[in-house]
Amino acid sequence: MPMAARRKRRNQRDPRIRLAIIGAGPAGLYCAAALARNDQWKGEITVLEKGPPAALRLLSKDEWLFKPGKVLEGEGGPGFLADAKLCVSSDAGAQFNRVIQDLYPKAVSDIDFEIFAALLEKGHEVRLFQANPHAVAAAKKRLAAIDVTLETYPVRALGSDLAHVFLALFVEELRSRLVDIRCETQATSITYSQKEDLPFQISVSGPSGIDTVHASHLVLAVGRSGATWLAKQNLGLQTEPNHLDIGVRIEFPHWGGEQIRELGANPKFKCKVGKSYAKTHCFVHAGRVIAYILDGRCLVDAHAVASRTNASSMNILFRVSDAHMYNPKSVYGAISEVAESIGQGKPLRMSLPSFLGSDSLPDDGTEFTPTLLEAKETDLGLVYPETVLTALRTLITRLSKFAPGIATKGSMVYGPAAEWLSSKVKIDAYFRVAGLRNAWCIGDCSGLTSGVLPAAASGVMAALDILKGPSEQRELEWEYAHADA
Repeated sequence: MPMAARRKRRNQRDPRIRLAIIGAGPAGLYCAAALARNDQWKGEITVLEKGPPAALRLLSKDEWLFKPGKVLEGEGGPGFLADAKLCVSSDAGAQFNRVIQDLYPKAVSDIDFEIFAALLEKGHEVRLFQANPHAVAAAKKRLAAIDVTLETYPVRALGSDLAHVFLALFVEELRSRLVDIRCETQATSITYSQKEDLPFQISVSGPSGIDTVHASHLVLAVGRSGATWLAKQNLGLQTEPNHLDIGVRIEFPHWGGEQIRELGANPKFKCKVGKSYAKTHCFVHAGRVIAYILDGRCLVDAHAVASRTNASSMNILFRVSDAHMYNPKSVYGAISEVAESIGQGKPLRMSLPSFLGSDSLPDDGTEFTPTLLEAKETDLGLVYPETVLTALRTLITRLSKFAPGIATKGSMVYGPAAEWLSSKVKIDAYFRVAGLRNAWCIGDCSGLTSGVLPAAASGVMAALDILKGPSEQRELEWEYAHADA
């Protein structure tokens, strides 16, 4: 933004309108961008991020900082750090009501185009990967014979190396538009007083010491890493239990990944098991398995970078829903507690033949090196309930009939892996929080999104709502979102 335009915007600010966004992941940053780019917004925008700025999350020119305790924190959040696959479909990664059905797909499309155009301008063309429809049709026919279904979506796979290129450009633009992004600044508590002109008082701890940020508008974008903290704040948030996807990550030779990749950059396989189902999630080809810490417990995931490996991997998960119990997250609590007692802060691993109880898996004869070397060898049968183990083994066994390359003597199983760990927050169609004046909850901490584009789009939806003005001026319909992801 030119200096003259920057001065004009600064002079037009209304000191009575102050927006505080807690969290600088895709959701928080895109909420800030949608407002900062709109001339109707006259207030200040402050983004509070407890982790480091993007530049400090790099170990070297081409390698992100994947220390387990740091993956979820920092400018860009995990979305613009670990892998960054943009699943360009409004049917994936979100489970909220469809009042905004016309606006949400447009937000997803606009964000995808912006990222694509910004990278292209810097000489990086990241093509939208869509599987050949004939290959998909043939695969579905073969999979149906083993009772497995397949869903494919168009995906723009940035990888961590290109995600941070876009992030640097994006953050630079936001700061040029006078968005105050304060990294290494942790929100410690939030106080709400409905009668005040600036009803939100946010206590923060940062490089300058302890301070208080006063805000007329509050956007909660704390992600998975901040969901537990958010639930402890005295804001009267209304929540309900979420479903849970819990399981393992299987890693196999990259030629097995080639068999999967024919069906897209992130195909989803699913099979019925009892009253529920097992599913795959987050397929990463020629990448690395990583560990991260959430609420003091170690979990596994993966990412892809320019320096390709000879390994591919994907999550194998079992869906635990409210049909099983009132609070499915209690299953995660039990599994992670056992895993922690065994791993002592490290992820767990087991060879695939041992996990399946089979000595007949083929030896592919190629060099294959597991990528998560710090994982602790153990018997995963001690960690998961039998129902979960049966479901995971069922899907792996069936998939190995379709793509034999995933099940070799060298293949490895890591755990635990989990998705949808945040409770669902009661919000309206634009992510406005029930019972609070001028407060929104967006991204993964809402319990309603998973993935870069859904989180970013939720930020845009909240920004559109903020621009509409006070809630007293219109009627809002509050409802829980029950649609499946």
